[in-house]
Amino acid sequence: PEMMQALNTSDQSMQISISVFMIFMGAGQLIAGPLSDRYGRRFSAFVGLALYLAGAGLGMFSSHIDMLYVSRALQGLGAASCSVTAFAWTRENFPAQEAGRWIGYLSGLIAIIPTLAPVLGGVLTTQWGWESNFGFMGLLAILLLAGSFLTIAKRSPAMADAGAQPPQSVKNSVTEILSNPQFLVYSLTGALTMGAILSYVSNAPMIAMTQGGLDEYGFSILFGLIGLVQLIGGLIAPKISRKYRTETTIYIGITLSLLSALLLVLLKSNDPFLFFAAVSFGCTGCCMIFGAAAGKALEPFQHCAGVAAAFDGFFRMAGGGIIAVLWKLFALSVLHTVALSFTMLLVSGVLIALLSNRSEPQRWEQTETV
Repeated sequence: PEMMQALNTSDQSMQISISVFMIFMGAGQLIAGPLSDRYGRRFSAFVGLALYLAGAGLGMFSSHIDMLYVSRALQGLGAASCSVTAFAWTRENFPAQEAGRWIGYLSGLIAIIPTLAPVLGGVLTTQWGWESNFGFMGLLAILLLAGSFLTIAKRSPAMADAGAQPPQSVKNSVTEILSNPQFLVYSLTGALTMGAILSYVSNAPMIAMTQGGLDEYGFSILFGLIGLVQLIGGLIAPKISRKYRTETTIYIGITLSLLSALLLVLLKSNDPFLFFAAVSFGCTGCCMIFGAAAGKALEPFQHCAGVAAAFDGFFRMAGGGIIAVLWKLFALSVLHTVALSFTMLLVSGVLIALLSNRSEPQRWEQTETV
């Protein structure tokens, strides 16, 4: 609301700024991935953080909505490059299973950002005005620039091991990635999970404040509590994957999501406390699925981790946003819309089970050959 008044614009125009960020973050990864593979992770980190810092500075001093759009576009491109860098660096610096666990932690944190960010933003705005949000993001970018300079090598281990061998062309990498069933199944899983998270986040204010009568303070508390529950799920998921299998982690997450869907369908009241109690299971499950699916999607692509991370990130962000919009086309009630978004994760469960059954004979043949 403060930004609407300061920029003399409407609520709808302000909401578009979120879409601008998501679109540029999703599409920007398709550019950042090949550049990261070609020039190294330090290069893509520096470029991404520089763009993000420039966007934060422009946002802080925006006096018109168009300036804000440019700011968010720059930040989206910067975030795209940073995301690709983080996932690609992790995949190429650890063995497949260990990389999958670390990617699970990273993805779990990403999954809770839409829940916790509004709480932090509210505190900053209350204390120092809306501009402080961009100042805070700019400060983070400066700290990460220094950290990247100190910790990320100019050339990755994968690049160093390649020696004089020419890197695989982007066209060949893209063909290999998009023809890999494991990548396609787990990227779809990530998109459906992000769609469920966005469906919950976008509908929660309607249930809590418009229908439930909560004020902004009460809504922030409940919203933040769900974020903490999600955080616990994101931290537990890699431990389950380590002890059992990554697929087991995803199946547990899907089960929790289906439980939420059932509770939401049975819920006849607009009581916000009951709503948040019901969605807590699904949000935890989504956080578990999100990280585990990312690790499995990138698992086969240590040699082209940047391009793989780019396409996976694009499908998650852009695909998740499109899926969340599609659920609204059914014109269901808010409760049933969120329930539908959780239920659709069952599709991923079926596809993963089919993929696992297909892979088992191949593993057995390899074992027999050895």
